[in-house]
Amino acid sequence: MGSVLGLKGRSFTNPLPSLSPELAGCDWIHVDVMDGRFVPNIIIGLLVVDALRPVTDLPLDVHLMIMEPDQRVPDFIKAGADIVSVHCEQSSTIHLHRTVNQVH
Repeated sequence: MGSVLGLKGRSFTNPLPSLSPELAGCDWIHVDVMDGRFVPNIIIGLLVVDALRPVTDLPLDVHLMIMEPDQRVPDFIKAGADIVSVHCEQSSTIHLHRTVNQVH
């Protein structure tokens, strides 16, 4: 597994061959999405997932650390997420049943 956090600001649209997750032996790419409310950091969002999809055939595992993920799951699936995980917490995942039903 490779994590997008390891890119440290490098371009997603023109990765150097030495940074290629495929060449590094990764079978999938993990993307931590933070909204600044569920966790204090804002690191990666929908645009990054959308930019990654055309540059790799590896599965994108998107970890949503966001408030009310049921409102955003369809957007991340449309952007190219293959795997979506969310947190089950009373204050952030109010409608967990809706969220689970959106992830197929």
